[in-house]
Amino acid sequence: MARLDRLALIEEQFADADGAWAREVRGLYSGNPYFHDNKQSGQGEPGSALRSAYEARQRAFAAWCSARGLDAATRSRQDEELAHQLA
Repeated sequence: MARLDRLALIEEQFADADGAWAREVRGLYSGNPYFHDNKQSGQGEPGSALRSAYEARQRAFAAWCSARGLDAATRSRQDEELAHQLA
């Protein structure tokens, strides 16, 4: 049960970080923030609020992958390939 609680917490942390990043992107560019996912425009300039949100999101994503026994780099590549297929 403790493992499920930990997974739920990690998932919630990732959702929060993703939401904060998405709000920053929307504030700068409007529209769908996920068009800026894995692009320089979605990372922000060093020291910016967007960069802080991006880095927090990356850390939360890595923790999410780790908790599920996934490699974050492989998972990111798979997500990007899927996004291209859906576009």
